[in-house]
Amino acid sequence: MKVLRLIFVNFLLFNFYVFILTCNAFAGKKDSVRVSNYKLIPLPVLSYNSDVGLNYGGILNLFYYGYKRRFFPDYKTNVYFELTSSSKGSGTARLSIDYKEILKNFRGVLDLGIMKERSLPFYGFENLTSKYISNYEDPKSSYYKSMLYFNMFRRMSYIRLGGYLDVWANRLKFFGDINFNKIDVGSPRARRFDPIMHSDTIVTVESLYGDMKSWGVINPEEAKGGYVNFVTAGVTFNTRKPVEVSPFRGIYAEMLLVGAPHFLFNKNDFVRLYVTYKHFIEVINKRLVFAYRVVASKRLYGKIPFYAKPFYYTSLKRFDALGGIKTVRGVDRDRIVADDFAFANFEMRFFATSFNMFSSLVNIVLYPYFDAGIAHLEGYEDMLARIPENRKSDFNKSYSGVPFFSYGMGAAFVIDYNFVMNVSAGVPQYKDLGSVGIFLGLDYVF
Repeated sequence: MKVLRLIFVNFLLFNFYVFILTCNAFAGKKDSVRVSNYKLIPLPVLSYNSDVGLNYGGILNLFYYGYKRRFFPDYKTNVYFELTSSSKGSGTARLSIDYKEILKNFRGVLDLGIMKERSLPFYGFENLTSKYISNYEDPKSSYYKSMLYFNMFRRMSYIRLGGYLDVWANRLKFFGDINFNKIDVGSPRARRFDPIMHSDTIVTVESLYGDMKSWGVINPEEAKGGYVNFVTAGVTFNTRKPVEVSPFRGIYAEMLLVGAPHFLFNKNDFVRLYVTYKHFIEVINKRLVFAYRVVASKRLYGKIPFYAKPFYYTSLKRFDALGGIKTVRGVDRDRIVADDFAFANFEMRFFATSFNMFSSLVNIVLYPYFDAGIAHLEGYEDMLARIPENRKSDFNKSYSGVPFFSYGMGAAFVIDYNFVMNVSAGVPQYKDLGSVGIFLGLDYVF
């Protein structure tokens, strides 16, 4: 399987390189680019990443630059619509609006959608994190349980409304929003062919989630999910230039407090802190950029339901953590789930070439990267006692306070500095945490 993945990555990189050469051959001169107030980018999606498998569907991305547009400035409004499905049973319907001039000195954001995961990775949580035992998913093994044993089902409906208030020169801003999330969880679901009905049916299969539920490790009140509604307040500081999406220099820092009180219909109330710091250093003018990101999460108060633990929030987006293509690349998605964690990403972005294509400025960027992560895991000694004796050895490896790493290579196709198509592959330090992480899709990791 690992060999097939590497072949697949090489195939993608080869086609990416051929596409670059073809575009370069037919590209016009840089001064031939027409200046426009709007740019609509419709994009059919046929991408792949290790988290969700083969992803297909469509995206519409509308940028508004303003009537006094400079040459490729930062956008004033970005409208993003996505409708996609994947081979692993994921589905996303999303509308996002980023309006930087809704009022004077105020930037508004709206994000709403539905995300379904028929086979979301699940290895437990905190010090109940399981070792990966391949025999449980190998049909040829006498220990076989199911091919989706380390998975679960999750459907999340959400709406987020908030904004930024500029308090100093478009650099220092206060941020706040309100989030409503309905999260449904359960055993993983697989398609099976019904020979009598001559059609595919969706069935639930044996899983670690099901076992932990039957052992009483997962609280019965949390076993099916619930509401996670919260308010966020924080501060951001931004000096990135020339644009936010693909900067050459500058820093971005933010500190967010996430509060989920009982009166917003939460089963448990909690407060969580997220800190993010990004730094972009222009080593060679418009040619070489050293970029890094450092992130930390800390629970300050209360109890977080297990289904609400594996998230990393920023003022603009939400990601699964810890592991996956958006945090520690190469490590399996949600491999380590904890209230308290930290991770870092380091990239050396080389702007190999630029040219004009279809009235747009295109940059080709190559970058090696190195990622690292660490988590502090709680004890849960009382819950460990509920696990059967013949299964306790599955959980005897503690990842608490143990740093782990991954490394890889990527390439990006950047249009007008604001739209990024990205391909990358990464390998984790420990085989128990993953094999090869592959990503072919949109945007930089940071």
